[in-house]
Amino acid sequence: MSISIRRGLKLGDSAMPPQRLIARSLGAVITVAVITACTSADSATSSAPTTHSSVETTASFPASSASAAPTTLASVPTTVVDDPDAGWQTRDRCQMTPILRSMDEAPPSVAGDLLAASPLAPYLEAARAGQRIPRVTLTAAQWYEVGPPGREVYLDSLQVAMWLNCPVMVRQILDLGVSPDGQLPDEADAPVMRAASLGEWDIVFLLLDAGADPYVVDSYEPWRNLLSESSDDPAVLNRVWSSMDPARPEVQAILDDGLGAALASAGEYPSADHTISVEHLVDWGARPTISGLIALATVSSDPSLFATVLDVAGQQPDLLELGDGAGTLCYLTDPSHGGLESFQSDYTDDYDPDRIQAIVDLATTYLSPGEPLCDRDAIDR
Repeated sequence: MSISIRRGLKLGDSAMPPQRLIARSLGAVITVAVITACTSADSATSSAPTTHSSVETTASFPASSASAAPTTLASVPTTVVDDPDAGWQTRDRCQMTPILRSMDEAPPSVAGDLLAASPLAPYLEAARAGQRIPRVTLTAAQWYEVGPPGREVYLDSLQVAMWLNCPVMVRQILDLGVSPDGQLPDEADAPVMRAASLGEWDIVFLLLDAGADPYVVDSYEPWRNLLSESSDDPAVLNRVWSSMDPARPEVQAILDDGLGAALASAGEYPSADHTISVEHLVDWGARPTISGLIALATVSSDPSLFATVLDVAGQQPDLLELGDGAGTLCYLTDPSHGGLESFQSDYTDDYDPDRIQAIVDLATTYLSPGEPLCDRDAIDR
């Protein structure tokens, strides 16, 4: 297994976006070792149910000492299953996490060397040893590192707290004066995006409550934002939306990308119910695109959800201007590619021809009289 921890910091040979192999590992084959015992305090924290309406911020870290309850780390036979670490975000708090295990399994790296020499090394070592994590010091809170030219890495105290999935550590870092928007340069993702990509929503909400910018987007994939990251969970989606001002000019693009992510997820994972999230996003003003409709045109996706989104798209005169609407219409209809019949024959097992035809029919209603279905010259210009 390999994991990419930050852009510019690659562990192993994964081409997946950073911090996504674990956060988005549905269907992936992952090898894990299981921690079989924790301190009694950690076990209580791990098993407690977590809600997204509040974040634990009042607990403190007793300093590690010889009197701490002993912890045994035992490896079990390798298990290969789908998404074996599902739920670790609410289970593994302030201790060894799949993120840290993946780092330890990876080859030596610039990041590993920097962390080993940093004031945050004792916190990582405590987690590895099954000990309680010490209280954050000012020196540890203020530490960050970009790395040498040409081998840039983006590391800081908040990142380490996220690797430990430790909201209390984040709270202590903030209380020591670190900005909730972090200390790293603009090339690095904002802390809320890093936490969201890991599915650590309690940390996201803690940062937002401390004043973090909710409108940030991924530095390399700008269509990823807090709404797109939370689109699979209506409760989390609502909480994220409550942090935003709908009047802000950047919100429309954030909404549209959030809906695009929800529709893509609905097409890819049809067994899950995405209706509530989609309805929320549409109610808030998100606009579906032709590509979003195509995502719902698979034979396994919910036909009623497709019909709802198609109806919404039918009220958008700018449908062909959203995303690459005109280009997508060309892809479906251009005779040089075989047109609609070719598209349908290429995807007979996956796409419903009637839904694809409905998308084309809707799109053509927005063409001017005599305007071709596919104007290649206009697209090239």
